[in-house]
Amino acid sequence: MGPDGTTSDSPGAGGSVAGDRLERVRPIAVVIALVAGAYVAQIGFARSGIDVTGPLPSLGWYLVSIAAPFAVASVAYFAYRGSITVPIRRPTRTEAATVVGGIVAAYLVYTVYVIVVTTVAPSFAHFGGEAESPMDGISSVAIGLVYVLVFSIVTVFLEELFFRGVLQGYLQNSIGPLVAIGVASVCFAWFHVYFLSFASPAFVGGMVYYTAMGTVFGVVYERTRNLTVPFLVHAGFNAGPFLIVFATMI
Repeated sequence: MGPDGTTSDSPGAGGSVAGDRLERVRPIAVVIALVAGAYVAQIGFARSGIDVTGPLPSLGWYLVSIAAPFAVASVAYFAYRGSITVPIRRPTRTEAATVVGGIVAAYLVYTVYVIVVTTVAPSFAHFGGEAESPMDGISSVAIGLVYVLVFSIVTVFLEELFFRGVLQGYLQNSIGPLVAIGVASVCFAWFHVYFLSFASPAFVGGMVYYTAMGTVFGVVYERTRNLTVPFLVHAGFNAGPFLIVFATMI
């Protein structure tokens, strides 16, 4: 008999055990549902057969087919929680320093990856398996600015909202920060390489690269609990190639 007057066979004890099991399973079930929903939506758009040509229409289709599922999944999560639970605020000076450090760390990850796949293990390069480079459609500064808006601001915000704000934020409160960063980073990587053959070295290389990159974003989010910080780190990293293209056009 326990201190509350129930025994291990009593309904009260059974309900408590069942409730504990439900609380342990709930975070996993929620994450699987959110990730699966976004994945199914992206696959559905990819297999819709819609053919879009031209830089601006292609960007619009990209927003609808790739970025929008993250927004929908995030909204579904907020509806499930009953409130918006993601902290977004203006960075402090300390957080601004974290942004700079995060961008440097992201470029270090990228540099190490490029060195490895160009000198040691070229078969693990995932870039060649991706569709078209975002920079291929830039023919003017004006078009380039639209590309920056889409790839370095809108898409980055929706990715950070979903992977860091929703997935990592939910798991860090229910399971712990290390597991939360790891799970969110692996999911982040998956959405960047799932179109590759799972058995290919390129898939493995892409998973390692994007998991490492997601870990950088996840760590700065864990340190600050401010979604603006990983957003600025991610946006700053993504903007680099566009700035190089702009420099060659001036």
